[in-house]
Parts: sequence; structure tokens; C-alpha cells
Amino acid sequence: MKILRIPASLFLLLLAGTQIFGCKSNSTSPSDTPPAIPTPGSSFSTLWNGGYTITADDTVAATSLTDQDHSGSKVIKLIETINGQADSTFESFETNGDLAVMGTTWGAPSSFETLPFVSQASVNSSYSGSAGLVTISAAGNGPGKPFLLNGTEYLTDSVTVSVITANDTDRFPYSYIPALGLICIQNYIPGTSSGLPTTQFLTAYTPK
Repeated sequence: MKILRIPASLFLLLLAGTQIFGCKSNSTSPSDTPPAIPTPGSSFSTLWNGGYTITADDTVAATSLTDQDHSGSKVIKLIETINGQADSTFESFETNGDLAVMGTTWGAPSSFETLPFVSQASVNSSYSGSAGLVTISAAGNGPGKPFLLNGTEYLTDSVTVSVITANDTDRFPYSYIPALGLICIQNYIPGTSSGLPTTQFLTAYTPK
């Protein structure tokens, strides 16, 4: 997924707006539903806000790629299309319920980075980037805000990823719906750099 920048004032408005997804509805929660894995052929859409609004459409595909760091995990491929341009990322569903991702803007290019949504553990890693050492710290934040999707309200788990370089620390707060196996909110909060905040949230899901 590509990071887009938006003004701080708009970012705060969008964060407040995500509470809309906590409206009345049937609800499911991480505690009573085991984490799901989207099946090939399933599709979902997300809304990007980065000074302007665009929609990204993702399709789940099978892959022969394996997550060698997490034995027994199940890997899927996400083919994301924005304005006719396709890009791919990978997600690994670990046996303890956590989710690991490859192909983000912040992680090592060819490694899975764990988002400890279910275990809520602290996970640290590092790699050598173009500007030097990059240290990644991911930690669980407990339950997130309820999220309304396709007429059903889901409870969520949350994680914040801190990406630390010699000159800056950026943060990426995530919210995740274990009942669907989908990330529903991804925010980008820059450190001292000139970057501006970004938000992305799930708007539709069609399981196969």
C-alpha cells in the first residue's frame, strides 16, 4: 500500500469520522470469533484520503509464497488496483492469530513484519534501509473502536507500529477485524519530518 499525505486538520476530522462505524447493529467481537482468513476470489475496497479521495480495490489471490519465520502460517496475496495501476502485497496469518505483512511502505522489502493484533505482544525487528538502520517496534493497544461494515458492527483489535530511523520516528496505528481477517483502518502519523498524516479505511467486503 502506498502512503498518501493529507493536512493535519483533515486527518483529525477523518479520525473523528471513523466513530460513525460504531453505530447500532448486530455485533461480533474478537473474543467470541476466531480469526478468519479471506479466501481467494474475495474482494474489498478501501478509501484513501490524502488531500484528495481515491478508492483502492483489492482482490485476494492464492500464492506459493511461504512465511519461513512463522511455521504453519497461511499466506495470501492481495492485488490492489488504484486508478488502473495494480500492486501486490502479502499477508501471513500466523497460528496464534496474529497477522504479518509484506510489501508495506515501512517494512523490510522482502520480510514479513508481525502486527500482534491477537497476542498483543511487543514485536521488534530491524533492517538496513537506504538511509541507514530502520528499527520497527509493533505493540498491541488492546481493543479498538467498533467498526460498521456491510450492516454488521464488528469489534476490533488495535496495534501501533513505530518506525525509527536516525532522524525520525513515524507511527502507523492499525485497527483489525479478526472475525473477517481484515485491516479496517490504517493511519500514518509522521514524526518530525515534513510529511503529513494519512488515513485509509475499509468501505466494502465481498467474501468468496
